[in-house]
Amino acid sequence: MCVIAMVAMLGTTLAMAGPNGIGKDVSNQDYYDRVRKLKSNNTNVDFQALRRSYTKTQDYKPYGADDNAKDAAINFVKDSRLFDTR
Repeated sequence: MCVIAMVAMLGTTLAMAGPNGIGKDVSNQDYYDRVRKLKSNNTNVDFQALRRSYTKTQDYKPYGADDNAKDAAINFVKDSRLFDTR
């Protein structure tokens, strides 16, 4: 069971890094160093640290890729006074 979980996390991690994405975010080399280890079949990687370090990369977008659309939606709700209780 543990091996299946490791393989699933490895596949997800490699998909997140993309084929040419390794090392493009030089401000967070920890994540890309861990991905390189995994790609070289070294499974002696702290997967929790890998997941946490991914959140510090430029590729991490928990609310979608388009920040402008998110900001526009938030501003619309603020300006429309839909939730104004006065």
